[in-house]
Amino acid sequence: MILLEAAVSKGQYQYYHLLTGVDFPLKKQSEILRFFDEHYGENFISINEVKNTKYLARVKYYYPLQDHKQNLLIKICRKVLIICQRMFSVDRTKRYSQIKKWAIGSAYFDITDDVARYLVGKKNEIKSVFGSTFCADEMFLQTLVLNSEMYRNLKLYKSSKNNPYIQNTYMDVLRAIDWTRGKPYVWKKGDYGILIGSNCLFARKFDFTNNPEIVEMLYEKIKE
Repeated sequence: MILLEAAVSKGQYQYYHLLTGVDFPLKKQSEILRFFDEHYGENFISINEVKNTKYLARVKYYYPLQDHKQNLLIKICRKVLIICQRMFSVDRTKRYSQIKKWAIGSAYFDITDDVARYLVGKKNEIKSVFGSTFCADEMFLQTLVLNSEMYRNLKLYKSSKNNPYIQNTYMDVLRAIDWTRGKPYVWKKGDYGILIGSNCLFARKFDFTNNPEIVEMLYEKIKE
């Protein structure tokens, strides 16, 4: 939210892209810019309505220890707190009547200016609803957009490609992220062909200290 606020305050951009320090592009910048020009108006958000109690538990209960280092003691305390809340039938989702459906998806996105400003305008609501929840970065954007008036006319990109290593929820945001072999899997030299053939624009997760070869190979490819 801090990044989005800073970005929209600088001017009106066509797209806002969320990337991290362990991401890397799979295509040249000119190709990436051309792609978004060709798909201008589409939003790259993976939105999946929550129908699984496992995911709903992320927002149903309070997780007051999220800002602490997640060691074994914190994890044990969190489980005890959840058990206590279940005993007392805590369900914080009932407090928010404006939310008819809860959603989940990739934390990474490429969104248009109107969606970015809509989220910034909902800052207080986001803090209220998703404060002290668990892994809210995969739910807050999806839930707000799904329950918004704009959703009916929103153009969401859907990938036509399938990949044995990359789930559709990440293909829809053009991120090569492999949760089948890791949490997530760290790409290695032998994965070069998978990455280049993935049809994605960005990939994660990379470890330049332990697996620098794949980053160097991709760099050589995109600087041509």
